[in-house]
Formats: sequence, C-alpha cells, structure tokens
Amino acid sequence: MWKAITIGELRQLTRDLPVDLFLKLPGENYCHVFSRATGLDYGRLLSYRQKGVAELHYRVEDEELVDRYRKDRRMDLLLQNSRVAPEQKAGILLNWTEQTVAEVFSTLPMTDEAAASSKGLVTNLVDMMTQQPQSLAALLRLVSHGKYLYYHSVAVSVFSGLLARVSGKYSDADSKLIAWGGFLHDIGMSRMDEEWTCDPLLEMDSVQMDRIESHCRLGMEALQEVPSIPKEVRFMVYQHHENPSGTGLPNRLKGSAIHQPAMIIAVVDAWSALISRHPHRPALTPAEAIQQISAPEMAEVFDEQAIEWLKAALFPGQRRPSA
Repeated sequence: MWKAITIGELRQLTRDLPVDLFLKLPGENYCHVFSRATGLDYGRLLSYRQKGVAELHYRVEDEELVDRYRKDRRMDLLLQNSRVAPEQKAGILLNWTEQTVAEVFSTLPMTDEAAASSKGLVTNLVDMMTQQPQSLAALLRLVSHGKYLYYHSVAVSVFSGLLARVSGKYSDADSKLIAWGGFLHDIGMSRMDEEWTCDPLLEMDSVQMDRIESHCRLGMEALQEVPSIPKEVRFMVYQHHENPSGTGLPNRLKGSAIHQPAMIIAVVDAWSALISRHPHRPALTPAEAIQQISAPEMAEVFDEQAIEWLKAALFPGQRRPSA
C-alpha cells in the first residue's frame, strides 16, 4: 500500500530523504524516482511539478519516518531555530539555494553551459559565506525576510555574474565580486520592518523613495559589520539604485561617479523584478521585461551597455528579442 506527499511540501523540506519516493504511473504501477541514499534533487522535483505531477508516493510502512521528516526537516523552521548548530544551518541554506537556483533556471532562456557556470558561481558564494558567522547571519536575515527576497537575490546574483562574463570586460575574479554584489544588493531590506519589493513599473511616491534610500543605506551598514565582504561589494549594494542621469538614490550620483558594476546590478535588479509576479500585475516574460527597461523613457535610468549585455546573455545571436 502507498501514501502520498505533495511536491509542494517536499520543496519545503531538506534534501536528506529518510525513505524512497515513487511516481504513480497509469494503473497501479509505481516508478522509483528518489532514493533515501541520494536524497532529493530539487531540479528534478521542479520538473515533475512543471509536468503537472502534484504528489509522489512512499510505502505505507514508512509512514512514521515520513511524519517525523515532515515535522523535523522543514527548512524555514530549522533556520529560525536557535538550537540548530550554525554548520547545520549552513547546509540547509545550501539546500535552499540549490532549490532556488533550479527555480530561476526553469523559467529563463539560458544555455546549459551558462546555467551550469552560474549555478556553480552562486552555490560557491553561499558556501563561502556560510563559513563566517557574520556573513552566515546576513544570509539568514535574507531568508527570514520572505521567500521572494531570497529568490530575487539569487536571480540577481546569477545574471549579474553572467553579464560580467558576457561583457568580456571583467576578469573571473571581478565577475565573482559582481555576482556577490548582486546576491547582497537588497540585504538592507532584511533590516526593514515590513516585507517590501520595488516594482519598476510603478511611479515612485515619497514613501517608496524613502524605502529605497533606507534599504541602500541599511545594506551598506549591514555589510560594514562583515569585514570579510570586500569594499567593492559594499559599493555595489549602496549604489544599485543610482542612475546615469544623476536622479538616482541615495546620493544622486552621475556618470563615472557610479561604480559601473552597480549599474549592471541595477539593470538585472529591475529586469528580475519585472519577470516576477507582483500583487497588482502578472509577471512579464523575459523579452517583455527587456523591452520595458530599454524603452526610450528609460534611457536615463539604466545603463545602455548593461542592457545590451543582458540581451546578449539571454538571446545570443539576436539583436533584439521579440516578446
């Protein structure tokens, strides 16, 4: 006999499965898909969900093990639990990052080579940051502030690093720093009382402008408390809402006064926000989002060269993507 567990629930749990899992086939046939020896593969789990599979199955004699797994291995609860050792939390964060990277890649037009390279870059960054207590604490703040913020941070990291490489202008070491800046660009939001996301399609009122200024400043302050994070990363975090016209925030810097990697992150930040669903609008496609940020009225808001690098990364061989 068999019992079911939903894919939605599995995505909240750590990858260290205590049982084997099976996919129900037509009739009463079951196919073995995940083993307790190797654990969950979040990418494959996501592919099942995209194919319309809602649940997997385990043997009824394993019910007690699964009940304990459901109770004890939820990632969000483990990360909030002060009794869980830092090294355990580091492993859980890597699980969460692996799942988030799989989600990012599932919806975006990337070559397998670019996806593998970007995945390695981001997971290596997270692995490195979990080795230091202060940077681990920063990552835990990102996760605790809401799932969207961590997803967005991973997505911006992936594409900021990719743009740096596509540009041909940055060394591997500099590309890694830019990916690091992309990962932490919104760390200041984790120090704000409420969960908030910036939607580039909305005109900013005074409240939204205050929030932007606040999270840039708070991000800089948070990273100043982590000596292992390079100053270049702090510059990117502080300046990622500046723009070439000098009307950006928090300091209305202009032109060469802006750290160029911060302008790469600004483009990726806006594009990633546009392809995410917001309460008042559906998500745009990657091509629609590029059209929005490259519209004539945005010419003074986003760096034109960074937009071209984004087009080249997403649509190699095409001058302009079509929606």
